[in-house]
Amino acid sequence: MRAFDDALVIKGLKFGANSFDDRPVRKVRFRRCVVWCDWGRAMEIGAETCAPEIADVVFEDCDIVRTTHIAMDIQHGDRAAVRDIRFENIRVEIDQDNPRPRMQRTAEEQYQPALEDRYCPTLLEIVIRQNNYSQDDQRGTVRDVVFKDIEVTGPHVAPSSFRGFDAEHDVAGVTIANLRFNGRSAGHAQEARLQIGPHVSRVQFAEAGP
Repeated sequence: MRAFDDALVIKGLKFGANSFDDRPVRKVRFRRCVVWCDWGRAMEIGAETCAPEIADVVFEDCDIVRTTHIAMDIQHGDRAAVRDIRFENIRVEIDQDNPRPRMQRTAEEQYQPALEDRYCPTLLEIVIRQNNYSQDDQRGTVRDVVFKDIEVTGPHVAPSSFRGFDAEHDVAGVTIANLRFNGRSAGHAQEARLQIGPHVSRVQFAEAGP
């Protein structure tokens, strides 16, 4: 799959009187996909998460051959209880030069990337926050996320970040198992360039995942 915006995505959407946002989203599998994402996020839950629950979602045995914004993320902007999410056996390629993502201001504008600024896409992100696409008046939670057997190749170590919204709407229980950059294992947050922000708990690294 080649997409300009987000490629493999789970959403919870409101459509007014005909909305399905009262239904949970469960048991979704993405397997053996090859993804080229020109601008958005290659594998994502969000940014719209209008549902009581988004659970048991697995991305497995996939190749991300290009991503410009974020490779794997949960961008949680609404009320859902997001839980039991797995990204497993994912191979990510990071290019030498990466254009920084930005919005086109006019129809005539042509994009001239400043490659000299050494921009690098984000590898993993989990964030709970109100965003431009939020339709609920409350935020949700994220529980039990696994990133297992993630192999990244390329000249740059892509950064990652996790952050919750507040003490009640938080991120809890993230396992990073066998994360490798060019064959070298990342055994803690510093090696993974992972920033752990507020309202995040129980983040653990492991050589072999559960």
